[in-house]
Amino acid sequence: MAMGVQHGADGTLWIWTETDAVDGYGRGVTRFRFAPGATRTTGDVNIRHPVEGSRTNQPALCPVTGRIAVRYRLGGTPRYRVWDLAAFTARDYAAGLADLAQTGAHPDPAAPFQGFALHGDHLYQLAGSAYDPRANPPAGHGDTHVSCLDIRTGELLARHRTEAAYSLRHREPEGLAVRTTGGTPHLYLGFASGDRGARKFSIYYK
Repeated sequence: MAMGVQHGADGTLWIWTETDAVDGYGRGVTRFRFAPGATRTTGDVNIRHPVEGSRTNQPALCPVTGRIAVRYRLGGTPRYRVWDLAAFTARDYAAGLADLAQTGAHPDPAAPFQGFALHGDHLYQLAGSAYDPRANPPAGHGDTHVSCLDIRTGELLARHRTEAAYSLRHREPEGLAVRTTGGTPHLYLGFASGDRGARKFSIYYK
């Protein structure tokens, strides 16, 4: 599941997310007005299919540039496509700003992909596994990696292992976002924590 938040000029708060799921993965995206306590179903929203025939559609927004990125799979291969948010909202999908491969998220290509965020011309990726006594023991502080792609060229600009949240007893990367505070952008990393059956969500930032 991926989500994005859009603050409308009139004060409306919109939530963007994947929808029209098959086997748990969205074939399209949608947006809906946030309302406390409300429940939405596929029948309540307008579904968008920006990349026909694709699966695993996941949106992320950049409020600084007014853009939206959608991660998708076509023929089993994961990619990203970026649009101007106003054009995307108007269902003008032809004039995409960028289309690039998902690459370099983790040194181990089999490591789980756990989220992405868009900020300006940079797309950030999160990948890694939950703590495991044998494969990924807590003593090693985990295998979570954060990487950055240039959406103009598709180039992998940087990739680093992060030990953020290493002290959690259960630690699994589960989401990524960019938030600007006091004019400075920060990268926020989400981790599942807590005991099985009573999981919590812990957020750290850089």
